[in-house]
Amino acid sequence: MLQGLDAIDWSSWETAYGPATGVPDQLRAIAGDDVAAARSALDRLESSVNHQGLASLAAVPTTPFLVAIGRERPTPRLVRLLADLGCAGSHAFVAGGEPLSDTLLPELQPVRDAVAGAFDLFAGLLD
Repeated sequence: MLQGLDAIDWSSWETAYGPATGVPDQLRAIAGDDVAAARSALDRLESSVNHQGLASLAAVPTTPFLVAIGRERPTPRLVRLLADLGCAGSHAFVAGGEPLSDTLLPELQPVRDAVAGAFDLFAGLLD
């Protein structure tokens, strides 16, 4: 689920708080068996990678791992974060009537693509 995580130079990706060096440990915790640790890590990750509804560039390498985790352990909160990331940081942009193409930085297109590729994950939660 986290194959390739350590191959990424996380220090070259920026979160809202600086280099994304803490993201790998947060992803490991989210994927782990400790529910409280996973919840806490998701709090920190969401705040740094999707700060106040604005996706940071660190979302680019982070999102595929979140999708992989979501396929193994989907939670409403993780799926909501993925939906937000796929909408340039907040699904409120789309619900507010703003065209997604106006709010999505070209650099974040891989995030949108990763989320779109996980449509089956979202559809499976609509029962």
